[in-house]
Amino acid sequence: MNQQLDREVTIQLNENEFATLNFISGKLGIAIPELMKCFIPNLPTSKEPEEAPVQSIAEPSLRGGPYRIREDFDKARISEILNELFDEKDKAITLAREIKAQLIDEEHFRDTLNSTTEKRLLRWAHPARVDDRTRFVKPKAREICMILYGFVPEREE
Repeated sequence: MNQQLDREVTIQLNENEFATLNFISGKLGIAIPELMKCFIPNLPTSKEPEEAPVQSIAEPSLRGGPYRIREDFDKARISEILNELFDEKDKAITLAREIKAQLIDEEHFRDTLNSTTEKRLLRWAHPARVDDRTRFVKPKAREICMILYGFVPEREE
């Protein structure tokens, strides 16, 4: 019963569903696609040698960052968000400068943000306090994460 796998299925999950799936995947030590196959009866699983799971661009690593940036991310929308941040003085201007320098101004494709910028982005996406600055920046930081990664990674301290 050696069946060839030749179909692709795309499933869209909200942030909470993905976080749950990612948690279960990490606890079981299997890749998310293999985990999804467990939930669907009679779906053949590949019988390849045991290796570390291959990570897709949109799938977060199970141990945290660095997170891989999608190759086809929307540069125009990122630029718009950064311009909004530049227009508001004292609200995530450093984050805006760093992302602009790494993703907009550079001519070659980067597959990750540098670690300092990634941590700064995640701190803004999951702020420790609520004030005018965080109310303004948080939704923008979360949108940047969705555009770059396809999900909003958890903040790591």
